[in-house]
Amino acid sequence: MQKLILLLIFSSSSISLFSEEISPEVKAALNWNLRANQCMPPEAFLGMILINEEGVRNTTRKLNPGQQRMAVRKKTDYDHCIIDYKNNLVTEWKMLKDVPQYGITQEQAEIILAKMAFIQKVIESPVALPPESATE
Repeated sequence: MQKLILLLIFSSSSISLFSEEISPEVKAALNWNLRANQCMPPEAFLGMILINEEGVRNTTRKLNPGQQRMAVRKKTDYDHCIIDYKNNLVTEWKMLKDVPQYGITQEQAEIILAKMAFIQKVIESPVALPPESATE
């Protein structure tokens, strides 16, 4: 009888020990935070133009060809930066998607799914910024 009680105590304590162990991949997924978007939109060039999603817009006077090329180059660099940032977010999303293979609880799964949904909202944003109502 004592052996049976000891066996039950040992088996229940070993189950709790195993359930408390979290793999490094799961820890990394649970601790994941959105990296800051370092892409700086080319808002102004010599105080004369504004560059936005529609392209170059003149605010005070017509641009000479050199200024026009510079503005287009800055807009192109910004677009490439946004594409690279979004590609990195897709890679991080895939990493989060692969975490369940290491064994996670329902609560951990819900946290990871929320992070994946958040990444998706940022990727869908034209300027790769989180929505204003985000609480991440």
